[in-house]
Amino acid sequence: DATTTKTDYKPWEVQPIQTHRPDEYRPNPAEMDLNTMYNSEFTLKPLTKVTAIRPTERPGVDAKFDGNTTYL
Repeated sequence: DATTTKTDYKPWEVQPIQTHRPDEYRPNPAEMDLNTMYNSEFTLKPLTKVTAIRPTERPGVDAKFDGNTTYL
């Protein structure tokens, strides 16, 4: 009993996949500079405290308050 599926799709022998094995990790013996550009360029600067400026006192107005609007 020969069918199209049996004649066209024959079972093939599957080969195992050969995977790449990476080299074993070896740490670098040289010393590494872990300082970033931000830390080296923007260093801490001394700050001076700024004193607050009080607004100048103005004398009060003794005029009578008129609470009426001019809107008609």
